[in-house]
Amino acid sequence: MTALAQSAAVEREFEAGPWRIRTVKSHILKSECEKDNACGKLTGSEKCSVCRFDEEVRLPSLPEMVFPHNLLELEHGEFGVKLQFSALEALKMVDCNSEPLKVAMANHWESTRASGLKFVKESVKPFDWTFTTDYKGTLIPCGGSALRPEVCFHVAGVLYSYSGIAL
Repeated sequence: MTALAQSAAVEREFEAGPWRIRTVKSHILKSECEKDNACGKLTGSEKCSVCRFDEEVRLPSLPEMVFPHNLLELEHGEFGVKLQFSALEALKMVDCNSEPLKVAMANHWESTRASGLKFVKESVKPFDWTFTTDYKGTLIPCGGSALRPEVCFHVAGVLYSYSGIAL
C-alpha cells in the first residue's frame, strides 16, 4: 500500500476469543492511468496503481468502483490461520472466457432492442459485466450455543461495485 493509501486508510480491529478480526477501508481506485498512459513502457512497481491493478486482474474492463486496499481479515491466534478477503483476489477469479450470465428479463429486453443490439453483438466481445466470481468466504461455527450470539463488531466494506451494486 502506498503512503497516500495508508494515510487515507481506516483500520479497525476486534478480538473475540482466539479470533482477531481486522478491517481496512480506504479510497477508491482512480479510473484512469495516473501517469498519462505512460505505464505501458514501465514495469512492475514503476507503473501507477491503476495500471498495476488492471494488469493483475486481466479483465476487459474493471468494475465502476474498485476499492483496492479495502480488506477483511480473520485470524485465529491458536491455529495461526488467517483468512483474507480483498478486491484484487476476488476479481482475479472472474472468468472472462465463459458465457456471460443473463438475468431473468434479458431475452425480453434484447427482443425489444433487436436492431440496436446487432452492432453491439458484432463489435463487443461477450463478457460477464456482473463480475461474478468463485471467490468464497468460510462460515466459521461460533460454538455449541443455540442462542443467537451478541453482535459485538460490525463493519460494512466494499470490494468493488458495478451499476450501483456493491460487493
